Amino acid sequence: MLLLATSAHAQPAQPTDPATPTDPADPNPTYQSRIGTELPKGAWPGVSLEDVRGMRACTLEDPAPVVGSPITCRPPVLPTSTHLSVDVAWLTGFAFVDGGVRGKHGLAADVEWWATRALAVGVRYELTGIGTSAMEPSGLAGTGLVTARWRGFTDEVDRDAVSVQLGAGFAMRDRDLGREPVARLAIGRDLGYMTGETGGVTWAWELAGEQGLGATKLTSVTAGVRAGFELGIREPRNLAMRDEDPPLRDALAGEFRGSPQVGLGASLDVPVPGIAIERALWRTTLLWTTAHDDDDGEHGLRGTWAALTGPRLLLLPGVFAPYVDVQAGPAAMFAPMDPDASLGVLAEAELGLDLHLGCQTTIDFAGRIQTELTDGIDVRAGFFVLRVAHGPALRRGTCRDDAPLAN
Repeated sequence: MLLLATSAHAQPAQPTDPATPTDPADPNPTYQSRIGTELPKGAWPGVSLEDVRGMRACTLEDPAPVVGSPITCRPPVLPTSTHLSVDVAWLTGFAFVDGGVRGKHGLAADVEWWATRALAVGVRYELTGIGTSAMEPSGLAGTGLVTARWRGFTDEVDRDAVSVQLGAGFAMRDRDLGREPVARLAIGRDLGYMTGETGGVTWAWELAGEQGLGATKLTSVTAGVRAGFELGIREPRNLAMRDEDPPLRDALAGEFRGSPQVGLGASLDVPVPGIAIERALWRTTLLWTTAHDDDDGEHGLRGTWAALTGPRLLLLPGVFAPYVDVQAGPAAMFAPMDPDASLGVLAEAELGLDLHLGCQTTIDFAGRIQTELTDGIDVRAGFFVLRVAHGPALRRGTCRDDAPLAN
């Protein structure tokens, strides 16, 4: 789940004498008790790097920041010795085994060291389940990889980028899936938010392919979302530029679906040409839902995988606004006791409420109906949907009009 840190905005009170130090008897002073306290020159004023982007750089002639007073210039970003990122990911997709198509999904973790602002080396571990046969419905696979990642920033302060990751390692798999060396290629769209001077949170939508290089030669294709944090960030090259709308305004979303069939999804939202961005978006969703059997309960690897696309229309403006979402696309569906998928077409309609938070974040609360169009119209399932989205495609007006306050 995406977590966004926001800066506190308190109204400045009557300042006390800036030279008056904080009471030494209070080891943990509150913000209110510190109002009027002068910070050391060059000290970071306790706000996000995004809050001071576009400001001029501070000089020796500028006064020191005062807690509770507007920030008038940008202090220097001090370099750090280590630039690291840590991410966790959920992935889902297909494995191609013995000429058949099987389900695959799991969890992954990445730890990376950034040698430059654009190039990183690291390690990755994946723990996934892969469909095998009707009698042995699933097999576990643990894969360790050494990785290298490149990212091209579209907005370095926001941590918005397109990334490519290459990896090589070894896969340990159960049953008849085999053990072999593997190679992996992933392409991602990254978004983020700076939470302080050199730290930030990140959120990405990713497509990946993995190829076995041994006797089994198992091939898999997956999609998913990853989220994490970044520490020791170098001073962004566009820090002196104001936050402006990028040429391509997009947003990333992650969703949970609840019903007798549960599932997860990841979406990419882009504007609809010719329609105001506040009213319409084009949403493409990759999703997975479990299969539900009255005797066996839920089965994740005999579920449904689909790629759906269609418009999302906001019916009324506002912080809490109703919307409708209609999508359709191809799907791979698994029948009971059949290890291989059959292909079909799904269509879904959603009616919900959009809660707009901060500058470019939304939370959706919705109901959704899923139908199959392969042979007529067959209603398959209904879902309650909880979705979190973040990105410049969700901006409504200017993100910041007031000057940030030092704290």
